[in-house]
Amino acid sequence: MRQQGVTLLELVICIGVFGIIASTAIPKLGQSLARQELDGASQQLAADIRWLQQVSINLGSGTTSYIMKLNCSEPYGYDVTNQTQVIKKVTFPSSVMLSSSSSIIFGLSGAPLIGQTVMLKSIKLNTKKYVILAPVTGRVRISDFAPWQAEE
Repeated sequence: MRQQGVTLLELVICIGVFGIIASTAIPKLGQSLARQELDGASQQLAADIRWLQQVSINLGSGTTSYIMKLNCSEPYGYDVTNQTQVIKKVTFPSSVMLSSSSSIIFGLSGAPLIGQTVMLKSIKLNTKKYVILAPVTGRVRISDFAPWQAEE
């Protein structure tokens, strides 16, 4: 006659193996999520800067300038305003910190009035992303390095 089922020892060994696998995989999932949140926040900021440039160009003369007010205290994020009207409000995930408290102002030509670098930092990973806005041309790019750092 054959025994059906599993013994208690077999069950404990399987649970132990799954526990070891889970204990190594869960921290990696947390790091992956934090990295995705940082990438998503920097891409959203760059996309909204490009969007505001296009809106400024399309509306042309006779309109007011648009301002992106960066909030460098909790909750981190930014507001897009036209005069006193808030057009868009973005709040970053809790693991993403913004280090620039200035504003980005767009003229009627769509170019920023000054060039600027905005640093986003992942609190969990201690890594940074830079959204770089070039003066005059208004080119927007995302970098892992600050413009004043040499790439290795």
